[in-house]
Amino acid sequence: MTSAERILETRRLALRTWRDDDVAALHRDILGAPEVMVYSLGIQSLAEARKWLEQKRRDHLHDGFSRWAVEQKLDGRLVGICGIAYQELPEGRFPEVGYRFARDVWGQGLASEAAGACIEWAWANKNWGLLTAIIEPANRRSVRVAEKIGMRPGWETVFFQRNVVVYAADNPHGGSRGPF
Repeated sequence: MTSAERILETRRLALRTWRDDDVAALHRDILGAPEVMVYSLGIQSLAEARKWLEQKRRDHLHDGFSRWAVEQKLDGRLVGICGIAYQELPEGRFPEVGYRFARDVWGQGLASEAAGACIEWAWANKNWGLLTAIIEPANRRSVRVAEKIGMRPGWETVFFQRNVVVYAADNPHGGSRGPF
């Protein structure tokens, strides 16, 4: 088992880098779960989940940030994915906060808690003037999370052949507005 670096903590959650032994829960509860993956490019096999996890490790090593593992502090259970990644849009490259959680923890405010912590981390550690969240308009749960963490609709675009709305939050301290 690889060790994980704890990046952020909230009242109920720890956001950390990925471990080898995360792949089974990642696949079962998140990337391989049809209801969780409905607003994505589709469910992933166990092998695809393993590749995804390895890519997030590389992203963290290269960029210093990534989509991190989210575990409950109470019991150490992996319950989600949350973090920041660069996304290529027709308008340019932008940092995006993304989140995806196991179905059985929906409605508990965990996505808002984790994503809010990621935004605070970004404002403290990066000179970004803008953070985005790319959301399909029909994904009302994700829209509510974005709004709870202070994001507002920015512009409409196409992302992986899907019509999306790019939600945005401005850095209260200034910074570059990109594209990055």
